[in-house]
Amino acid sequence: MATIDEARALKLKLIEKHKDEAWFAGAGIEPHNEGYAVRINRNRSQIGAHFPDTIDDVPIVVVAIGDIRALSGR
Repeated sequence: MATIDEARALKLKLIEKHKDEAWFAGAGIEPHNEGYAVRINRNRSQIGAHFPDTIDDVPIVVVAIGDIRALSGR
């Protein structure tokens, strides 16, 4: 079980590492069992990196999301 501080540290590390890659749409923290996990959002239309179930004992959840783009007509 990962603490919130462990998850925050890993989240920042992963953002720094992947922020310029086309498949990467962001990262966050979510509750996981009795601790926390890092959530990796990846663009559905892009091929991206594969992640293990845990990194530094912090669970990893990868979620494919739609493309991020500006809304038109506003």
